[in-house]
Amino acid sequence: MKQTMKAVVVRDKNDVAVRNDIPMPQIGEYEALVKMYSCGFCNGTDFHVIDGSLTKEEGLGAYPTILGHEGCGDIVAVGAKVRYLHMGDRLIHPVNRPCGDYSMTYGNMCEYALVPDHLAMLEDGWSKDQLPFNGNTIIGVEPNFVKIPKHIDPIDGGVLLSLCECLGAVRDFGIGEGASVLVYGCGPMGLASMYIMRALGVKRIVAVDSIDSRLATAKNEVGVDQTINFERTAVSAALAGEKFDFTYDAVGAVSIIEESSHYLRQGGKVCALGVLGAGRDLLNMHKLQNNTSVHIHSQPYKRFGFMAELVALIEAGKINPKNFYSHVLPMEDIHQAMELVKNKQCLKVILKIAD
Repeated sequence: MKQTMKAVVVRDKNDVAVRNDIPMPQIGEYEALVKMYSCGFCNGTDFHVIDGSLTKEEGLGAYPTILGHEGCGDIVAVGAKVRYLHMGDRLIHPVNRPCGDYSMTYGNMCEYALVPDHLAMLEDGWSKDQLPFNGNTIIGVEPNFVKIPKHIDPIDGGVLLSLCECLGAVRDFGIGEGASVLVYGCGPMGLASMYIMRALGVKRIVAVDSIDSRLATAKNEVGVDQTINFERTAVSAALAGEKFDFTYDAVGAVSIIEESSHYLRQGGKVCALGVLGAGRDLLNMHKLQNNTSVHIHSQPYKRFGFMAELVALIEAGKINPKNFYSHVLPMEDIHQAMELVKNKQCLKVILKIAD
């Protein structure tokens, strides 16, 4: 077996490189080795890792750290005591443990990753506190990875984590049949959320963004009822006094939470999906409309519990993962991917790690 592998490494703040000297993961008796095929570039969290605004409590590893949490790959080897993971299983979001001098945040932009068989370990007498990667990959007893059907394209797999997070958030917020929703942000998370809202019977959706191509996708592909380019038209003027059951921040901005509360009916709810980066998370309660609720759904939170429902929506033709990314680039082109995202010249980039 190879001794080293390639990975995208954040060497220090705003210093990103592809390195080929990463020690290959060595599987333990309760672990499986995953060959990675793709990893989505997260328009929010990955930049928070790169610029250092993600906190240690939120999962930032010490630099140098291996980037990526939206990976997809297949199991190619299993340890002697693995019972619930199998050769060929296709997984989303394996989380590596540190390799040599490199920490993991969360380590999906690499050629190989590891997953532990937590169920086998618990059966064999391990306590929850003894489980590997505890804190990064355990939510209760739920492992922070999930199996998906083999018929799903592994490139599409690079966007399934985002889709699962959106489905889980919409369900958690209580947005459903007959509701009206004002959505800020037509990036991949915003568009995915609006697709899901439509599939769940939401009656009226109004989308707010500043990029015409994204607004056109929301109008023509999702079928939202109204779009607003806030750089040309003030949201308040475009809405002309309309009030909503929910507003939905898919960007991750305190200013959106504060502003959007004023477009809610009394007793309505501001839903915050976007991750608020450290230093950009101070909410001024005096700027909120009275008698409204704010529901923060920072990830991760039980996202994989919704994978079966998401797969069912995909198989029923109600969700097409290919609608949520615009570029597929080799992992070696990470800087091009960053520029595309930073300059808003793409919807989402999937990094291709292997065939």
